[in-house]
Amino acid sequence: MNLALAPWFHRAWTTATVRRPAAAAGQPGQLLQRDATLVVDDPRGLTVTCVQGCLWLTHDGDCKDLVLAPGQCYQSERPGRLLVHALEPTRVRLLR
Repeated sequence: MNLALAPWFHRAWTTATVRRPAAAAGQPGQLLQRDATLVVDDPRGLTVTCVQGCLWLTHDGDCKDLVLAPGQCYQSERPGRLLVHALEPTRVRLLR
């Protein structure tokens, strides 16, 4: 991803609450094609892990979007719809 083409990337990256996921061997995750979007209606307690590729996450009504690189994850503690969008071919793991 060329950061010069995405000036919002740095801001979203530095404000994201990301952490290393717990080990989950044997769970390869779901493959998303570029520009595919998963819609999660109630994401409370859900952990989204970017296994491979690059993900963009946004909650309805929140201006703080998240971008996850491989090996990073986000745990949602909020109700309300969450969109998980693949910026490139991506493998994502969703765990409750």
